[in-house]
Amino acid sequence: MTIEEIQKEYETNAPLFNKILNDVEQHIVKWEYYRGPFYEITPFSYQRYGYQQGRLVKDIARLKTMRNIFGYGFDVNGNIIEVKEGLGIPEAYNYEFIFKGSKEISILNYNNRKVLRNISFYTLDVNKNIVRMISKGKQGGRIEEYSYCPFPRLDRIKIRQFDESWEEGATLYHSFQYDVDNTLKSITKTPVTGTYTEIIYMS
Repeated sequence: MTIEEIQKEYETNAPLFNKILNDVEQHIVKWEYYRGPFYEITPFSYQRYGYQQGRLVKDIARLKTMRNIFGYGFDVNGNIIEVKEGLGIPEAYNYEFIFKGSKEISILNYNNRKVLRNISFYTLDVNKNIVRMISKGKQGGRIEEYSYCPFPRLDRIKIRQFDESWEEGATLYHSFQYDVDNTLKSITKTPVTGTYTEIIYMS
């Protein structure tokens, strides 16, 4: 996926929220709800933004608000194909639609006003591990390169950031540290200049 191609995909999908929602929800056979994010849609997807894993909500009918409630819609094969993030406004959600192929994953993120906030394409290797991501959003774009060492443990992600005109800005690294049992221990963020290191997640 090139910059020109993802720009075109963004423009094509921007007005298609209702169609995509209807198409995806026809294939949902089960919903699960959690207070906070629970599933990793991509490797350490919520940990990279500093979130801890959410807790199961057994009966959403008893909730007074859907704020910070994440709903996961599964298809018949057990794949998550939609994520709804509840907001403080009644019946208002941010949406993610996930499409998985044999060689790539695409994710479309719309806000509660049906505006396309971001579109991402993930390239997979023969072992279904992500090796590259390119995304386009309202504020710019991003290209990520994934490194595994020792394989298949994710070691580092190189993050190249771009503005709305695809002029390249700062480059960052997310580095992953593990406990002896190979569970994630922490994630650090470092600019390519190496001038500082920030811990963005700690288990």
